[in-house]
Amino acid sequence: MKNTKADLLPEMMPALLADARAAGLDTSFTYIAGLDTTAQLEKFMTVMLPQVTLFPSIQIFQPHNRIMDRLLTPEAECLGYYFNARRVVENIMTDLDSSLTPELCGGVTGPCGLPSTPAAPWRDRPDEPGDRHR
Repeated sequence: MKNTKADLLPEMMPALLADARAAGLDTSFTYIAGLDTTAQLEKFMTVMLPQVTLFPSIQIFQPHNRIMDRLLTPEAECLGYYFNARRVVENIMTDLDSSLTPELCGGVTGPCGLPSTPAAPWRDRPDEPGDRHR
C-alpha cells in the first residue's frame, strides 16, 4: 500500500471527504463488508455517508486462503450479516434523506454490493492444490 494511503487513518476520512465536498468535488469511498462487525460497520457508515456525493462502493471481503479467512469477522460467516449490513446502510441513507441509491451489479453481487452467496465458498471442500485462488 502506498504511504499516502497507509497514513490515512479511518478517523481522518470524514473530514477529508467534507473538505473535498466543500471544494466542489464528488466524494465517495470503498468499503469492504465482512471485516467489521455490524456494530462497527454502522458506526463507520454513520460518520462517512453524510460526506458522500456518490453512493459508496460496498464490496464483499473474499478471502483467498486460510490466512485471509482469519480476517473475516465471525458474524460474516452467516448470510444474515450481509442482509443486516444492507439494512444498516439503507437506514442511514434514509435518515439522511439522501437521493443516493445503490446501483445494481450483475452476477455475484446484488444491490449495495451485498452477496447472493456466502463468503469463503471453499469451507465445505477438502483442501486441494488450487484451492487458494478460488
